[in-house]
Amino acid sequence: MAEDGKALALREIALCETVLAKGGLNVLSETFRGVADITAWEHYPPGDVFDPASGAQWYYHCHTADAGETEHGHFHCFVRPQGPEGPIHHLAAVGVDAYGRMLRLFTVNQWVVGDDWLDAEATVALLPRFDIQMPQPSYLVNRWLTAIFTAYEAEIAELIHKRDRALASIGRPRASKRGRTGRWKSSPNWSSRRDSWRTTTRGWGKLVRSFCHPLEFGLFATPGFKQSNNST
Repeated sequence: MAEDGKALALREIALCETVLAKGGLNVLSETFRGVADITAWEHYPPGDVFDPASGAQWYYHCHTADAGETEHGHFHCFVRPQGPEGPIHHLAAVGVDAYGRMLRLFTVNQWVVGDDWLDAEATVALLPRFDIQMPQPSYLVNRWLTAIFTAYEAEIAELIHKRDRALASIGRPRASKRGRTGRWKSSPNWSSRRDSWRTTTRGWGKLVRSFCHPLEFGLFATPGFKQSNNST
């Protein structure tokens, strides 16, 4: 992707967050809008978000809070290239803190999300189709996620290739990725500083966390961001 396209997408990420912050909101408060009780591992918003024009789909879920844990949950992002009744393919997930600030990107083995498996090349070809232009739960949240996939398309593509290399390295057959026996977890080998956002020197966020999944591929973490008064 051209450098100017990346810069534009980074500005869109910052713009979405700035506009939400003006109203005391953030991407999580908008995702949970109208929700009385937040339950770990449930999909939010209920029923997921799907754009029939692009076939892009996402949901958010949080996990059980652990003492000292930075990550609140993550947005799982998919594409259904043949429409809502067709196959669904997981692209990547965006991990965020309790203020909705991005901490990392990662992808997972197939059984974690139960999608229709595609190898890396076919999955990477779908990345430009992740384009959500829907009003619910928030147009700004949808544009924020879309801009992340635009700004970090090359990094996400490498993450997906890394996933396949990892599976091959532990002898997992390419035709079947549903097994739950693999205990391998990748170690990130680089980090990325989102230069359009204000950063602090509080140190790097946690790079990889396996949650309850035995096979998860984390690619990068972002530096700590300046704390705001917004909360979910």
